[in-house]
Amino acid sequence: MLPGRGILDIELGDMIESISKEKGGLSIVAMLDCCRAGSGTRAGDTRVGDLAIRGINLGGYAISADAIPQSSLRDTFFRYDRSHILLAACAPDENAHEDQGHGLFTRAFLDIVRKNDIRELTYSSLISLMDNYEFNGGQQTPRCEGYDLDRVLFTQEVRPRRPVYKILAINDGFRLEAGIQDGIKTGAQFTVHTDKHCTPESLVACVEAQATQVTFTHCSYLSGLDSETTPSVLTALPLYALQTHHGQSFRLFIDREDPHYGKWSALINNNLDDISVRSIRLVELNQEADLGMSTDGEE
Repeated sequence: MLPGRGILDIELGDMIESISKEKGGLSIVAMLDCCRAGSGTRAGDTRVGDLAIRGINLGGYAISADAIPQSSLRDTFFRYDRSHILLAACAPDENAHEDQGHGLFTRAFLDIVRKNDIRELTYSSLISLMDNYEFNGGQQTPRCEGYDLDRVLFTQEVRPRRPVYKILAINDGFRLEAGIQDGIKTGAQFTVHTDKHCTPESLVACVEAQATQVTFTHCSYLSGLDSETTPSVLTALPLYALQTHHGQSFRLFIDREDPHYGKWSALINNNLDDISVRSIRLVELNQEADLGMSTDGEE
C-alpha cells in the first residue's frame, strides 16, 4: 500500500476474499457508510445545506496511473460476491451524508434494527426498509449487493421471500390481486398493510380468502387494529397483503409407480411448514387432485 493514501477498492476486495478463504468460506458483511461507496473514494469536507458530506482530505499526493486499478468497488465486489455481502451507503457516483456527525445511512440502519425483529430481518428486507428514510432528497441511494440477500442479518440462515400482493378495499370486503394461478386457496389468511414492505407498524387489517378466481380472490374482513378501521375507511388507500396462513391444502397426485415418487413426497412433506411453499396434500386418486404430476425419464 502506498504511503499517505487510503485503501484502494481492489485491495479491500482482496482482503475480504483472503479472510473468507482463511475462515473456511465464511461469508462476511462489509458495511461502508462513505461517499461513493461503489468506488471506494471519498469526497472532500464540504456541506450540502445542513448536511455534511462524509469525507476527509488526505492531502496532496501523486499515484501513478499504473498503480490504480481501473475498477469500481461494484466491479470488485461482484468479482468476490460469493465471499461477502456489501451494504453501501450510496451508489458509485453519489455522496454519503451525515447530520451532526452521524451518517444518515448508519442512523437508518440502527433505527431499522431496533424497530424490527432482527431474527426475521434479512439483507433484502433491510435495504427495502431504507425506502422509508430521507436521504438528502433522494440524492443518496443505499444499496445491498451479493449472493444470499435473503439471509437473516449476521447469520447463515436463509429465509425464503414471502410474496406481497396488492389488495383493494371494496364495499363487500377486499379484492386480492392474486388467485388460483398464484396458489391462493380458500381459507388462506393475510395481513393488510399500508406500506409495501408490510412492516408491523403499517398493519391495518386481517382478511381471509373466501372465493378464488384465476387471477384474483375475494376476501372477507376478519379484524383490524381498532373499531374505526373498516374496509370503507381503507378504500382510498394503497394496500398490500402478506400471506400468513395457507388455507385449504392444494391436492396433488403423483403416481406411486413414478421413479421419483419417494423424492417428491419427501420434498413436499418436509416443506409444508414453510409459508413460502404452498400447502400441498398428496392424494391417492387422480380424480381427487387439483393437479397431477409425473416424471419424464429417470433423471
